[in-house]
Amino acid sequence: MPELEHNLEAWRRALLSSGHLRAWQVDELEDHLREAYGAAREIEADQETAWKTALESIGRVNALTREFHKADHMSPTAKLAGIALVLSLLLLILAAGPGGAGVFLHLPALLCLTVFVLGGLVASFGPGRVGRALGASLRASTPLEAAEVEHLAQVLRRGQRLAWMGGLVLAIVGAIQCLAALDDPSRLGFGLATSSLSVLYGALLAEVGFGSAQQWLRARAAA
Repeated sequence: MPELEHNLEAWRRALLSSGHLRAWQVDELEDHLREAYGAAREIEADQETAWKTALESIGRVNALTREFHKADHMSPTAKLAGIALVLSLLLLILAAGPGGAGVFLHLPALLCLTVFVLGGLVASFGPGRVGRALGASLRASTPLEAAEVEHLAQVLRRGQRLAWMGGLVLAIVGAIQCLAALDDPSRLGFGLATSSLSVLYGALLAEVGFGSAQQWLRARAAA
């Protein structure tokens, strides 16, 4: 059916050129379109009428791209709300334990980890590129070219590694503080808190923070 294949090829180009659909999504829609065309031909419709009937059964090109874009779209509020939900549930669980959630708050470790990660990122890529990468992951507007996504994703991958490395470095620092305070038990608590909580903070920042940001950025890749 040369006419059908010609129509399908033009239809695929129109969907892919919209920039909102991936190839696998178009493949899925094409299967439905072929089925709809076959059903229309079974009632003895001519090829042109069958094609129009099949198109109407799955929707116009513009309507399809809008629907797929809505399905993939995540507003910055939704992204931050997801992270806030994870952290809130974690705090709720921690608050139910002995000592409450306050025992898991260690500002020196948190501050050191933040400075370690941000400083490493700025030293590697400069403040402008770091800011663009973080901003692009939060926004959900127009798709980005694959090259631009990869260019910015390098920043987020580096941030993820720095978060894990910062947590481990501070854990070693805390262990050294414990060893240096063996003759003074009153000082052991600070070293233990630094050692234990630094790993927790690093893991959360790496996976919930930078890991999520990488997924958001990839979602903006143009088809």
